[in-house]
Amino acid sequence: MEEKTKSLTINISLVLIMVLLILFSIRIDFFFPVPETGLTPEDIPKQQAFINTSTGTNPGAPIDLIEFSDFGCVYSKQTYPELKQILERYGETINFVFKHLPQNNLHPNAFDAAVASECARNQGRFIEYHDVLFESGKLDYEAFISLAESLRLDIAEFDSCIQSGEETKKVMADMQEAQANNIRATPIFIINGDMIIGSQDYDTLEEAIEKQLDPEKITEQILGAMN
Repeated sequence: MEEKTKSLTINISLVLIMVLLILFSIRIDFFFPVPETGLTPEDIPKQQAFINTSTGTNPGAPIDLIEFSDFGCVYSKQTYPELKQILERYGETINFVFKHLPQNNLHPNAFDAAVASECARNQGRFIEYHDVLFESGKLDYEAFISLAESLRLDIAEFDSCIQSGEETKKVMADMQEAQANNIRATPIFIINGDMIIGSQDYDTLEEAIEKQLDPEKITEQILGAMN
């Protein structure tokens, strides 16, 4: 009889302990709420105004990847190799649109570097010139000419373009688009309207692109365009 009583007491104790544990687990969120760390779709900053994407690498591609950048910005330079890997992986799936936002007050000659890159664009070598500018880190007239020579550009045409200042209009147009979208620092990425702020690693950019390539997301975009 004593053994049965002990057994019953032990079972009741175990049940009580389990009930207390369940109640504790339910109430712990009330006393110690877990902070929310993830962003909802509504929290993600969005493109606010029109941005011309016709100068990109593949107009008409399903992904517009816009970057507002500054050739003198250390954070833009830090992201450059990550971005280069992304562009190599996704190829024609991405329309990469580089937008100038030179911070001349912080990075002397950044505006001139932007102009030089646009002069390289006139000869069909913008991306290549973009790459060597970031890789060299040199932003002075002699470097601009030397980099152009390394890409075998027509130096007379390139130099004439720089001296004329014709391409300053393109740089200023990019800066106006940045202002319209409340963008004041670099780098800033906009992937199909979703904004990513600051220097990013490969995984973050990949995740943002894969989200846009999701079949449901593409269907939403098509239906939205039809309405």
